[in-house]
Amino acid sequence: MPDYERRLLTNLSDFVRRFVSLSAAQSDVCAVWVIHTHALEAAEFTPYLDISSPVLRSGKTRLLEVLKMLVFKP
Repeated sequence: MPDYERRLLTNLSDFVRRFVSLSAAQSDVCAVWVIHTHALEAAEFTPYLDISSPVLRSGKTRLLEVLKMLVFKP
């Protein structure tokens, strides 16, 4: 992976983690999913990002708010 792609994914992952408490793996998945939304026409299928938690006030809505700022055509 080229350095600029790695930096982009790292920056996106770090941005998400600034506002939502996630593991590194979870924020990395969010970063990849954000990039996917910008390249949607090049994909044959799109994954579903499942945001769920049995715990109230765990940050689900905040994550959606953050992703809304980053994805293509929210």
